[in-house]
Amino acid sequence: MKFHFIRFVVLMGIIGCKKGDKIANQAPETYLFLDKIELSGTDRLNSIVQLHWNGEDKDGIVTHFEFSINQGEWKITSKTDSTFRFDLMEGADTTDIQFEIRAVDNEGWKDPTPAKLVIPIKNTAPTAKFNTSFYPTDSIYPVITLLWNVTDNDGDVTLDSIYLKVNNGNWISFSSNVSMITIVPDNPQNSGKQNAKVYVQYNKNAYNQQLTDFEVNGNNQFYLKAKDKGGLFSEIDSSKIFWVYNQKSSILLVDGVATNPRPIQLYGPIIDQLYGNYDYLDLTSAVNFPKMTLTLEWWFQLHKEIFWYAPSTVTQLDYIEQSEAVIQNSLNAGKKFLFSIPIPKTLSSTSSIYRFSPIDSLTIQKDAFMLNTGQAYPDVNFAIDYPILKNTGPGLISQISPFYPKASAQVLYRADLTAGSGTWSDSTFIAAKLLNPQNKTNLIFFVIPLDKLNGNSNLVQLFQAIKDEFNY
Repeated sequence: MKFHFIRFVVLMGIIGCKKGDKIANQAPETYLFLDKIELSGTDRLNSIVQLHWNGEDKDGIVTHFEFSINQGEWKITSKTDSTFRFDLMEGADTTDIQFEIRAVDNEGWKDPTPAKLVIPIKNTAPTAKFNTSFYPTDSIYPVITLLWNVTDNDGDVTLDSIYLKVNNGNWISFSSNVSMITIVPDNPQNSGKQNAKVYVQYNKNAYNQQLTDFEVNGNNQFYLKAKDKGGLFSEIDSSKIFWVYNQKSSILLVDGVATNPRPIQLYGPIIDQLYGNYDYLDLTSAVNFPKMTLTLEWWFQLHKEIFWYAPSTVTQLDYIEQSEAVIQNSLNAGKKFLFSIPIPKTLSSTSSIYRFSPIDSLTIQKDAFMLNTGQAYPDVNFAIDYPILKNTGPGLISQISPFYPKASAQVLYRADLTAGSGTWSDSTFIAAKLLNPQNKTNLIFFVIPLDKLNGNSNLVQLFQAIKDEFNY
């Protein structure tokens, strides 16, 4: 049987000698009573119990106390209040704890009749709840990350294991310190019931147990419970129902633009034409992004190409910056990226976007503009198969931040630019690419939204050229 100190409240009883004749030394007296209890059952206490005691010495002072648990060794304390957590033996449901406390005076005399209390305690069941703050949306593509909170009033050290299942599948177990998993179906492109791999926390290796009865292109509901070392289970918590789509394509569109009309209305048909279909991730709705980056990496692993387009809002730029490691890991794994993101002049010089993109720095001159008749021209050395692009119109494109490319980058497009007043005299680079160690293009970055460059109605030719670049 183990016990633990959790909190003490200092109170030293000092009882002085009375005036008058000198009397022989007497042993102190000790008083013990329950100050606070946390009930767990009808007749017994929770294993967390607060005890309070005091001492009195008629001819001196009480200097400290000694206590004993279940007739074990006496331990010294100068305090008079403590919250104890008593641990039951593994597998036990109830037990009786004998607590003794004795006062010691300034001459070392100990109370010969220690205060005693038998404390009947009972094991309490743990609780297990899904963390709804990190729920994905109701409809998702075939990767899902779940988080949960598991506690035990008897102390989290009494937790033994956690169990999870989906739909009518089998329960799988985890150690008590697991609080997050990512689920990836065995065949994400296939509809129907199937097994799903589980990745624990941030581990990239699949767990040794799989979920059964996971349904792709169908509804999925998850169930959670916990068990303590006494063998008690928590009540079962159920998640909301998630509709899980199957993977439809080798390309994933990551959409951060909520303006009306939305760019997906232009991009969707083009990508359909070139790829036959596409998978789609909408980042414009409320997203708890810090944990979502884990899901994002697995989404990227299921695809060969990722087209990420976003506005220059603080939130969307923050999503991209938080994804630096995910993007870099995916590039290292052979994935290819196309970005269409207007970078603002206010972007910090330490932003992670500079680390993974072909951009070395932005122009010093203020924001550039592209007039209604303005065009963007492919670089004759590195973009000979790319079309001339034109402002979609009817108005100008504002707040353009041309850039200086890294030495390792290759320029793709220059543009007709003008200053707010006067002549634009700085860099006119608006797109560049990076190559992998095999000298193949694996990342292309535009700082003008591509949907604003369809004045020649030839964006399909642009996307075809990019697809050809990525075809290796």
